[in-house]
Amino acid sequence: MPTSHPESRKWAAQQFVSVAPKTVLDVGVGEGTYSRLLRSDEHWTGIEAWWPYVTQYRLETLYDRLIVDDFRNVSLAADLAIVGDCLEHVSHDEGEAYIRRLMGEVDAIMLILPLGEYPQGEVDGNPFQAHRATWFDAEVRALFGEGLRAGFVGKVVGGYLWRR
Repeated sequence: MPTSHPESRKWAAQQFVSVAPKTVLDVGVGEGTYSRLLRSDEHWTGIEAWWPYVTQYRLETLYDRLIVDDFRNVSLAADLAIVGDCLEHVSHDEGEAYIRRLMGEVDAIMLILPLGEYPQGEVDGNPFQAHRATWFDAEVRALFGEGLRAGFVGKVVGGYLWRR
């Protein structure tokens, strides 16, 4: 599905306010959930791998800059990177490598992803929607280490805020 599970949205909004970013990198935008939910006057750059979503969800109206590419190929400096429901779509090693790379390029990372087994194949012909990795709370906490500032564990997803 090109959206995030709704149980983390209130938590995400609270973390967004606490960071108060001027620039946002939205990684794996799908239908633009976080831009629709959180955007006010920040500069938003979105990354989306699946071109049909650009027209289907009118993503060009939600972002100041939209990059159509696999997120593993792109990272940019920003006050906040929102990595919402995308790490499960790549191998565990690739997801961890991407987060580590972002940690060197952004001031804060809000990571939201399903925890535990959450199988999913392609959705509407989109191969990027298949789940290829399973993540657990302890793994994310270890990855973020001392930079972890906030965490949320719901019934389906976890949310984590890392700051420099």
